[in-house]
Amino acid sequence: MATEKRERQRQNRAKKQEVEASEAKKASSFKVIRNIGLALLAVVGVVLAINFFGGEDELAITDSELANSDEIAEFEEFIEEAGEGEVELDTLEDLEVEDIEDLETEDEEGDSIVESSLPCPPVDGADEQVQAFDGVPPSCLEDGVDYSAVLDTSFGTVEIDLAEETAPNTVNNFVYLSRYQYYDGL
Repeated sequence: MATEKRERQRQNRAKKQEVEASEAKKASSFKVIRNIGLALLAVVGVVLAINFFGGEDELAITDSELANSDEIAEFEEFIEEAGEGEVELDTLEDLEVEDIEDLETEDEEGDSIVESSLPCPPVDGADEQVQAFDGVPPSCLEDGVDYSAVLDTSFGTVEIDLAEETAPNTVNNFVYLSRYQYYDGL
C-alpha cells in the first residue's frame, strides 16, 4: 500500500509542477502583452501631446501689446514680397559697406544676390566674433579638403563629418559662419 500512496504523491507533484509551469507561462505572456500595450499607449500619448502642445506653422499673435494691426500688415506684406523675390538685402550700418553694387552677383536663375563684404576668414578663425552679415558668404572651401565640425557639449565632444561634395553651399555657409565664431556659446 505504501507504494500506491507514493505513486499518487508523485503523480500529484507532477500535475502540480505542470500547473505551476502553465501559470508561469501565462504570466510571462501577460507581461509581454502588457508591456507592448503600454509602449503603444506611450507612443500614442507622445503623438497626441506633440499635436496638442506643438507649435503651429502659421503666425499667431495673441498679445495685443506685442503687435498692432499696422505691424502685422507690414510683416505679412514683407512675407508676401519675400515669396515673390522682391525683398532686397539691406546693408548693415555697423559694417559700413560703401558700394553694395560691387558685391552683387547672379545665381543660376539670373536673380541678383548680394555677396558678403566680409572675406573668407582664416582657417584658425577670425579674431573677433561676428553676429551680423550683409550678404551670402563667398566661396571659402578648398578643393580636396575634407571638412568636419567638432561640437563641445555637456555630454562630451562630438565630431561631425560635413558633406562638402553633396552640399557644398551648406558646408561653405557653415564653415564661414563657424570661422567667424557665429555659433560660439550656443
